[in-house]
Amino acid sequence: MVRGMLLVVFGLIFTSTAAPAGPVLTISKDEFDFGYIPQSSKVSHVFWLSNTGDQDLKIAKVNPGCGCTRAPLDQNVIPPGDSTRLEIIFSSKLYFNRVVKRPVIEIEGLPEPGYVTISSYVVPRPDSLVPLRLEPFKLDISQYGETVRDRAAFAITNVSDKQLNVRLVAGADEFGALTLPDKIEPGQTVQAELVLKPDMLDSDLEKSFTFEVNDDSGSRYTVPVRRKLKDPNKGRFTAPGGTE
Repeated sequence: MVRGMLLVVFGLIFTSTAAPAGPVLTISKDEFDFGYIPQSSKVSHVFWLSNTGDQDLKIAKVNPGCGCTRAPLDQNVIPPGDSTRLEIIFSSKLYFNRVVKRPVIEIEGLPEPGYVTISSYVVPRPDSLVPLRLEPFKLDISQYGETVRDRAAFAITNVSDKQLNVRLVAGADEFGALTLPDKIEPGQTVQAELVLKPDMLDSDLEKSFTFEVNDDSGSRYTVPVRRKLKDPNKGRFTAPGGTE
């Protein structure tokens, strides 16, 4: 009897600890909150999709759910133990207030899909924000002609009555170097700056970065970054030294 019970217990332990068979989609952080974003802009966030199973994971498609959201995927086959990037790009258009999107990740051979969730609070009037106000709230680093434009500055004003600490959450390190203040005193305006990486200067760019402050709400701000290259002689967009 005792021997039989031990065999049952051993079998349960072995079953619970054995590696799962087949592909297994794992997303360590499947939700992202952009916080405040301006209207008529594009913001983006990268999710990492991992295969923790023992067979190739094949992504049939990613369904963004609406025309305002795109979901480019780096690769649709993920070997066991590997990962890939899924970038979710949201166009705020004329939305306002709270907006939530939940793109669906369909996996070949698996009945249940995976999901990622993005949320934001779209503001039509950035000059009414609290506790911080940003000027400008969108960064345009477009280049017209041969003079290289690789940076943009913006002002951050603390309109609250408390000192606020600032923390970068996501985004900027992928495409540039961001200089943010560590703290902002009540009523103080400080300058921040984004400098693009050299390898980002030869192509169009639509990205964003997100930071937050330590007010009672943990307010977040996501700043859209746009770069277009235009040849003034031809009136068309092109990379420096390139052709139409």
